[in-house]
Amino acid sequence: MFPNTLLGYFKNGLVNNHCSIRYFNRAFLAVFITEYNASKQSGIADYTKTKTTDFYNKNSSAYCVFLELWNEYRTAMDRIKAAY
Repeated sequence: MFPNTLLGYFKNGLVNNHCSIRYFNRAFLAVFITEYNASKQSGIADYTKTKTTDFYNKNSSAYCVFLELWNEYRTAMDRIKAAY
């Protein structure tokens, strides 16, 4: 349905879970991933900028599903990394 990109992966996941993809865009994903990586490095979860995005504020039910998809994605990537 959507291009074979990380953005497309999550859009497909949201649509397959019957969620709206309104406000889910490259800008949101960049902010979220940046804050995720910073939080992982520092050990302190800080998603201040994520919480200011339209996706977080105006499509919060889809944001919750995104977090589930993100967890599945990260788990799979960690398994792949561990295999090498």
